[in-house]
Amino acid sequence: MMKYNLQLLSIELNEAPLVKTVAHLFRQYCYKFRDNCTGGILCAGWDKISGGQVYSIPLGGMCIRQPFAIGG
Repeated sequence: MMKYNLQLLSIELNEAPLVKTVAHLFRQYCYKFRDNCTGGILCAGWDKISGGQVYSIPLGGMCIRQPFAIGG
C-alpha cells in the first residue's frame, strides 16, 4: 500500500519525495491502523534539502526525527 502511494506521489511531484514527507505518510498509516499494527517503523533516507535523516514512528503514530535509531 505504501509503495503504491509513494509511486503516485513521485509521479505527481516529478521527483522523489522528501524523507520527511515519506515519514509523515508512514505516521498517518500507523495512526490509521494503530489497532492492527504490532510494531513501529524506522524511516531513514537522504534528500537534497535536508541531507541524511532518520525518523522513528512508534505504534501510536507519532513521528520523531532522531540523530540515529535502532530497533529490534
